[in-house]
Amino acid sequence: MHYRKEYHHGKWYKNRRGGGVTKGVFFKDYNANGYPLTMNINLDTIKQSQFAGATGTYGNTSNHTFDNLTLLNVKANAIEESSFKYTGNNIAKTKVKCPSIGNGAFESAGGKFWICKECLSIGTTGLFGMYSNATCSVYCEASSKPSAWPSSWNNTGYNTLTVYWGVSEASFDAL
Repeated sequence: MHYRKEYHHGKWYKNRRGGGVTKGVFFKDYNANGYPLTMNINLDTIKQSQFAGATGTYGNTSNHTFDNLTLLNVKANAIEESSFKYTGNNIAKTKVKCPSIGNGAFESAGGKFWICKECLSIGTTGLFGMYSNATCSVYCEASSKPSAWPSSWNNTGYNTLTVYWGVSEASFDAL
């Protein structure tokens, strides 16, 4: 039977109906070892270091959970500093729908990384953090860098990440 795991009000649930809460953390599409291939996060605010390393607020979100993901969808009103630090180096694709992203929120990101055009604010040290080993290619829905983004938003301290402007979500999905 197909089901997805949902986190809601401090507990994990198996949802067999296909519906469920609209806010929370959802896993789907599992590999042969039982690790999720897709993780959907839909929260009002993703707190500082909430999913960082192995100390996530939502239980054990160690790198093993993130290592096998082919898709991480993140939707929030705000993503605070270092929220996903050291979790995304092996994620194939990350999609972010959020108007405000804090300093180094996605430090160590890898794979392909998409940012919606509604993202109006990025922290002063950038999206991927200073002295980060981020290796991702960045795709932005906006046609050019929003004026409120810092000039070094895509700099890791070691290199400047490649950015492709004007990429719709559907085009990103097709990559």
